[in-house]
Amino acid sequence: MSLIYLVVSSGGEYEDRWQHNEAATLDLDKAKSEVKRLEEEQVAYNLLVDQIAEHSGNFYKQHPIEYKQTMDVPRWPAGIAQTSITPQTRSERYWIKKQNEEAIQRNRKKNKEREDALRAELEVNFPGHTNMFGYIVHSESSFDIEEVPLI
Repeated sequence: MSLIYLVVSSGGEYEDRWQHNEAATLDLDKAKSEVKRLEEEQVAYNLLVDQIAEHSGNFYKQHPIEYKQTMDVPRWPAGIAQTSITPQTRSERYWIKKQNEEAIQRNRKKNKEREDALRAELEVNFPGHTNMFGYIVHSESSFDIEEVPLI
């Protein structure tokens, strides 16, 4: 009876456990070389992830943002009579809300500018890998060979 050798990657724990078939072959040596290639690819990927994370961390340290702080919006106690709230109190409250919204927009703009600058720098230093930005995690897959009888 002949066997098919499946190269299987797997990872995760308990509820998030997963498994994928990476390759199938009738030759055990080819399956072993595929496992070795996948493991080397994973090591190279993890090294790249470490380099991008270190570069990004250094960029953030070199380009800090001083965010404009928001102010506390005055509140009046529940159950207070509407006549107790003066027009001046209302106008102060609306003015503070407007100032806070402007501060939030300014902070968002500064953050977007810094993220765009980082993305451009990553594209120069790590061409073709900017699609990983923000989603970089180590690959913790394991690779095995399973024997399946050929029917």
